Amino acid sequence: MPNNFNSIFEYLANKNELDICYTNFADGGIGEQFKPNPNKTFNKDLFADNELHILDMVADKFKSTSTNEIIEISHKEKAWIENSGGKNLINYNYSFELNGLSNAHRLFIMQ
Repeated sequence: MPNNFNSIFEYLANKNELDICYTNFADGGIGEQFKPNPNKTFNKDLFADNELHILDMVADKFKSTSTNEIIEISHKEKAWIENSGGKNLINYNYSFELNGLSNAHRLFIMQ
């Protein structure tokens, strides 16, 4: 996770950009869900075309994936495996090695 991960979402919640909801999972765990404020409209002008494309790719890839499935997928990634034991910050460069991306997606992201 990024440094100060929770602070980012707390800031957005304080600005009424999103709601932080707590969910009980089937395995007994409790997790946070970040839901957009329904009274706010998405401002695509804040993003470059390639950033919008990446957001669409991620949304399409995970639209039918549960939270637990995303956790399982992320824990198979090299970034998690090499950094979880020491609770190290994960370097952004690992994003170019994600198993869940096709080579075409990787090339697009690196542009």
